[in-house]
Amino acid sequence: MITDTDNAKQYEEYLDSWLNGIQDEIKFWDLFFQSKGSVINGCTEDIFNEVTAYAPAFTLEDDICKTETKFLDAGSGPYSRCGVITNKTKLDFTAVDPLASIYKALKDKHSIDTKIQPQTAMVENLSSKFKENEFDIVHMSNSLDHSFDPILGLWQMLYVCKVGGKIILRHHQNEAENENYQGFHQWNLSLENNKFIIWRPGIKFDVSKILSEYAEIIETKKDVIDNQGMKTWVYDKVVIRKNKPTPLHFNENYPLLLEKFLDTVCRLNFNLYKNNQDKKHEYKNINLFGVKIKLKK
Repeated sequence: MITDTDNAKQYEEYLDSWLNGIQDEIKFWDLFFQSKGSVINGCTEDIFNEVTAYAPAFTLEDDICKTETKFLDAGSGPYSRCGVITNKTKLDFTAVDPLASIYKALKDKHSIDTKIQPQTAMVENLSSKFKENEFDIVHMSNSLDHSFDPILGLWQMLYVCKVGGKIILRHHQNEAENENYQGFHQWNLSLENNKFIIWRPGIKFDVSKILSEYAEIIETKKDVIDNQGMKTWVYDKVVIRKNKPTPLHFNENYPLLLEKFLDTVCRLNFNLYKNNQDKKHEYKNINLFGVKIKLKK
């Protein structure tokens, strides 16, 4: 018999696994900036400079239907893979990511400037940062499956999206399976018989059924993009149209996530501070996680 205590313990273990992804993200992007992108197969320094400068063309031109478009890229990472150059619309571009302050610190560390600096926000809590019906398009690319609650993330995206606007998702299929459920890779997104499914072992959601009262899936397809000259990116694209105002949804375990998130950040921050204190180098002071620390120049 599975008790409420068992369920709570399983959920805490799930959150611990998910939060372990923070350190992996820091290591990857630190190396990415240090190597000027060469950690990714096929990325040259010219491509790196173009991407971080937001020089590539806007990749969602076919999804634009207005002369002015307010666009949100949620879970953007340190820079958006969407690009911002378009003559089709006047593009008001906003990017958010839970680790935005970390990416800013890494960019400062490696003296890298980007045209757009992501703001700090989790997709599960967009309504705390943005108004209802604020954006024409809300986009996520290889990030909804990294969230701790992707269904809540969808509800939050719908809330900040305008009625008649679009949620656009572009993801590798079944990424958690491919990554053996390590770090942020805890959920799978897949297309099954043209249905958009979110799942992990023991849990499976048919997104169309869940959102049917407020939104509809108007496009599902497999697509390919050359990824700014790097390794070809094969992904599933799902477009959801919001049909009427959407009520706010919440996860009752969100306070537990915040407690564990704070604990994880404090441990990471302490380890970073300790490692820097143990080395004899010239340092510069920066503010990371809201705490003043030293980084090697």
